[in-house]
Amino acid sequence: MENKDYLSLTHILKSIQAGDLSLAIKQMRDFINSHTYIMPDDSLNAIDEDFSRMLDYMRRGYKDPEREIFYEKLLTRMFVFTKDMRMMYRRQNKRFFGDAASRSQQMAFSHDNIKSVLEDFVSDVAMLSLEPQETMKEKSAAIYSNHHTFMSRLFDHILVSCQWKQSDAEFFSNLLISPTIDAKDAMLIVSAITIGNITEFDANKFSTLLNVYANSDSKHIGQRAFVGWALSLNNGAKDLLSMGSLKADIVKKLNDVCGNEDTARELMELQKQIVYCMNAEKDNAIIERDIMPTLIKNSNISITRNGIEERAEDPMDDILNPGKADERMEAMEESMRKIANMQKSGSDVFFHGFAQMKRYPFFYTLSNWFTPFYAQHPDLSRLPDSLNTFKFMNSFMGNGPFCDSDKYSFALSMATIIDKIPKEMREMLNSSDVAAFGIKADEVKNDDEAYIRRMYLQDLYRFYRLHPDKASLNDPFSDKNYLFFTNELINANALSKYAYDLASFFHKQKIKTAYKDLLYRFEDEQNANYLLLKAIFEESYSENAESAYKYYKMLHELEHDNANAKSGMAHACLEMKRYDEAVALYSELRQSYPNKRSYELNYYLALEKQGLYDDAVSELYRLDYECPNDINVMRLLAWGLMGQNKLEQAEKTFSKVLAHDKHNAADYLNAGYCQWFKGDIEAAVKLFKTFVEKTEKTSLLSELRNDEETLKEHGIVETDIMLMVALCF
Repeated sequence: MENKDYLSLTHILKSIQAGDLSLAIKQMRDFINSHTYIMPDDSLNAIDEDFSRMLDYMRRGYKDPEREIFYEKLLTRMFVFTKDMRMMYRRQNKRFFGDAASRSQQMAFSHDNIKSVLEDFVSDVAMLSLEPQETMKEKSAAIYSNHHTFMSRLFDHILVSCQWKQSDAEFFSNLLISPTIDAKDAMLIVSAITIGNITEFDANKFSTLLNVYANSDSKHIGQRAFVGWALSLNNGAKDLLSMGSLKADIVKKLNDVCGNEDTARELMELQKQIVYCMNAEKDNAIIERDIMPTLIKNSNISITRNGIEERAEDPMDDILNPGKADERMEAMEESMRKIANMQKSGSDVFFHGFAQMKRYPFFYTLSNWFTPFYAQHPDLSRLPDSLNTFKFMNSFMGNGPFCDSDKYSFALSMATIIDKIPKEMREMLNSSDVAAFGIKADEVKNDDEAYIRRMYLQDLYRFYRLHPDKASLNDPFSDKNYLFFTNELINANALSKYAYDLASFFHKQKIKTAYKDLLYRFEDEQNANYLLLKAIFEESYSENAESAYKYYKMLHELEHDNANAKSGMAHACLEMKRYDEAVALYSELRQSYPNKRSYELNYYLALEKQGLYDDAVSELYRLDYECPNDINVMRLLAWGLMGQNKLEQAEKTFSKVLAHDKHNAADYLNAGYCQWFKGDIEAAVKLFKTFVEKTEKTSLLSELRNDEETLKEHGIVETDIMLMVALCF
């Protein structure tokens, strides 16, 4: 949570956004007077003087046709100055930014110097091939070490830089798409701009990321820039919404880029990938609960205080259980396949495993969190030479499905145990495949845009989740910041083609707020996808059957043959107890789609709800004969028999339901009704208590009220209901 001083700067921004320049200047004067350790430039005085001159002209009665334009320019200048003050405040009061500022002051970073150093590095590396073998290693180490130091300081410099001028944006835009600098340097600079822009939004840094994304020939550089400007949208870009020409300029550039259908699709894909990153903890729980026990049980390797050791084989296994080794290997392979499948679907399956490996001194250097992996990194050059003798390491670093941050973690970890690895694992490491990690090398598509984004997002996610100073940062993965797809700066028409696909994704992920926000932003009652998703939202989240019916009906009128519309209307009718209409709709559906069992079963359910038990039961007997193990048929048959007051038969059918391996909590409730109607109160109480235990509910009352009509049919009155509830607790 930001402190009072920082919030006062935010209040100044709000005054500017409200168009009150006079108040903003006064508030800023008060802030500077109470924070004398912050030494701003003379920009505020210049703004104040121009504003005073403007007031003086108005006082004298001059009519200036440019007054409105000039006033807006003053507001923009004040906006930029206030943002600069927020960054200066961070440098002085937040250790993370203060340390970065101190480090960056150790070098000069003029445009000419930056360009010269980056281009000279490419030349120096190229010249290494001409060096004699005996001096090449030493010179190479010096070149890479010096350059790493420069890039780390440049990263710090960009991170804590104040608002850029247009000349800065032009310089970095041209530099980052230039073939004369190393691609890894460009990627690291893009990351510095991204982190800085997420910290304090800067229209010129944002424009730089847009330009690099649109014009870079490198997918890796372009995709980093793409992720950067997308994550910036909800982390400060909203400040522009009332900033007139500044907003208009960004909106134009943004919509020029988003007007490209490929970009719109990539934004949708990126939004999904961010959610998969945020699911890392949940995915880890699945791995620990369902997969790791099998791996540990069947592994032939143990991790002890003395290092990694091979378990001794039991010589009797070959005699007593000759297939045990094959079974163990098959179980391990199946577990690895599960992990691989999770990863292919987008899950960040390695987050938890590598989380503890971010404590190495390597990660004390801020830029190392985002440096693309390369073997010449100075911190890797000090590792044992034996690490590079394993074929696996080269395959792993080149093709392994790991983000750069995890590759460094893995290499540093391997260096500490390299001499203690048992024979069996050494053989694996001497293979050239990474299949032991659940994926074959030829399945990794390193040049695929989606893959590049996913790996970079994982680098970012680890930084914002695991860095010691994460509390000082604006987290783009937080619940309030991650949904950029609905940002008002992007024209909704540019993204509408993919909005409903994304809404469906959020529905599957059970993320109600994002689902709702998308429907609000992309409302279109003439679009079938919108109407269906809106109806599902009303049905599943608002639990408003009437509203759901309304949207299903609108969909039906728009697309008369849409089965989703008709089945949705029918289901809503069941919820609203409009059973006649439900029967009619399901009757039409079962005739149109005779092979769809759910329509047929819902038809019989509607009949039973309507009280037409005889019509339903006669057909359900036939279905139960044809499909003797279908629990849904059993349920309907049991309920129908109970409705016919054939309680003995109903009891037997409910017993079959409860014995089925797919029975659920509600089956105990319904079976309890049967016992209650028979007069066996003890049996009913026992079943109701089981229902409550399995649903973790403390009261039956709401459930019994839902079935009040059925209870009345069997002579159960309000007093009976209250007494039954009392007996159960």
